[in-house]
Amino acid sequence: MMRNWSVILAVVSVGLFVSGCGAVSSSPLDAHAQTDQRDTPSDTPAMDAGIGADVGSTADTNVTADATPADATLPDATAPDATAPDATAPDATLPDATLSSDGGPVCFNGKKDGSETDVDCGGSCVACGLGRACKGGSDCATAICTGGVCVAPSCSDQAANGAETDIDCGGTCTTKCGAGKICKIGGDCQSTSCVSGQCAATCTDKVVDGTETDVDCGGTCPKCVVGGMCKLGTDCADAVCGTAKTCVANSCSDAVKNGLETDLDCGGGTCPKCDANKACAVAGDCVSGKCAANVCVTAACTDGIKNGTESDVDCGGTCAKCPTGKVCTLPADCSDGVCTQNACVAPTCLDTVKNGMEGDVDCGGTCPKSCNIGQGCRESKDCIGALVCTKNICTTPGTCLALKGAKPASADGVYSLDPDGLGPILAFQAYCDMTKDGGGWTLVTANMIDSEFNQYTTVDRTADGLGGLVMTMYANAPGCGAAEFSRHKVTFSDIVPWTQIRASYTMAGSNSCWGIFGDMGYLDGTTVNLIPFDRNIDTIRGQVRMRGSNGDTFDGKTSRCDNETQNFWHSLNGPAERKAEVVLRRKILNALAGLATGTSCTDSAAGKASPTYWRYANIFIR
Repeated sequence: MMRNWSVILAVVSVGLFVSGCGAVSSSPLDAHAQTDQRDTPSDTPAMDAGIGADVGSTADTNVTADATPADATLPDATAPDATAPDATAPDATLPDATLSSDGGPVCFNGKKDGSETDVDCGGSCVACGLGRACKGGSDCATAICTGGVCVAPSCSDQAANGAETDIDCGGTCTTKCGAGKICKIGGDCQSTSCVSGQCAATCTDKVVDGTETDVDCGGTCPKCVVGGMCKLGTDCADAVCGTAKTCVANSCSDAVKNGLETDLDCGGGTCPKCDANKACAVAGDCVSGKCAANVCVTAACTDGIKNGTESDVDCGGTCAKCPTGKVCTLPADCSDGVCTQNACVAPTCLDTVKNGMEGDVDCGGTCPKSCNIGQGCRESKDCIGALVCTKNICTTPGTCLALKGAKPASADGVYSLDPDGLGPILAFQAYCDMTKDGGGWTLVTANMIDSEFNQYTTVDRTADGLGGLVMTMYANAPGCGAAEFSRHKVTFSDIVPWTQIRASYTMAGSNSCWGIFGDMGYLDGTTVNLIPFDRNIDTIRGQVRMRGSNGDTFDGKTSRCDNETQNFWHSLNGPAERKAEVVLRRKILNALAGLATGTSCTDSAAGKASPTYWRYANIFIR
């Protein structure tokens, strides 16, 4: 039986060969039938000879078997008792995979079976030709299975085949291979550079490859221009990669030093000037206008350059005010506070600005208008009328002396005084003597009396034509004892601060003992806080009979008790009036002061024809 299978295989082989040459064999049985007719002349002697050689000495046996009648007892290949060898038996000469269901070889049975995708091809058989059915590229001789059919290779079939050096590129394809693809020559590559069998990227290959973010730019290639694709700012010529991953034009607010900028978003002539310590190329790059060693230096008000906040060179802004004619931005840039059409102009008395020598807006100084109360001033002459300049404000003077000092030309007269300024004491009218004894004297009135002390006197108060206080004290002491003194003291309030007092004294009648002109030591220590008159220091004038029978000139004794002819108030000198005007000094400023006189041993009591009395008139303080 083994020899019969050999004959069959030989026949099949011959049939396939013939099929390839144009003869058609539909099956191994057809081939077997041809073997039976081997005595028929063949059109191909060589093939007949070949067949004869394959069959050998078994040809008769095979022919005899084939010639057996249909009912002959040929063994049934499928019968259990068949004597044909089992294909799966250990001595089988062909593997199961190569046999069809009828016992013939699968890849040569003229049928589509087994793993074949088409008749006798595909799967584990030979690859199929063009147009044959397939499941995958491995089923096809071209390795391309498209739509279940083997097709010829192309430059768009997603496979490396034909003359391609890599998938759909290189070789005869018009598409060149990108960086990293397989190549044979430079012509296979977009970059025209094939290195060690791979296409190498270049920055001039007109394609996006390598580290490029756009055609021949970005990455390690030159920077991309505006609009080019990018991944990072470093890919772009202006160093700005926008949110859309495209290079955008530089600006002065992109937080990147680019374009003509000398530092981040500044300098270069197109962006704002750079602050101090920023990089610069020229002075014009800097706010300060000063570039040293390519660094902007801080502006100064003495650097001879218009920079910083200055409106002109080294003036205006935070520097000194600019004089007339200099450039200004605001009135505050100008020394005179007037900026007209960006130029500092000279002050006028009608420019509604306090400038020039004015004390306040358009008043005082050289202006014809004086400043009113509460307005500013430089000096008292800026202030209207009797107002004085106190701490650069026009105010009511506190004393006549203050008015005299502020406005020396002030005449005698009635003026408003306000000693405590904004304090609780209201301003009041007072008469000021501006001529005698240097001027600045305030007339004392009755409302200035603070306190009085009386002993054996009768006091008569009146007022003179100017409203000044006049006080007359009549002595009525009964004798000469210490307990019988006639004395009187009056102190004045400090509503108007003062250090000197001036008064006209008149004394009549006669006394042996007395104390006057601030000296009360003789009279039991009563004091009025005055320094007793000193003829070498203090002023006395208008003396009448002030030295008794020796004349009018006072000898300077402010207290005495004797019978000497120089005792001007003694009865030896008669009852006629004695007179003098004196200027006395205050002892202590923080204690009240005033006027006082004391007498004893009065020769005539009150009510007599020639009473003893003394009078104060024209009382002024300063």
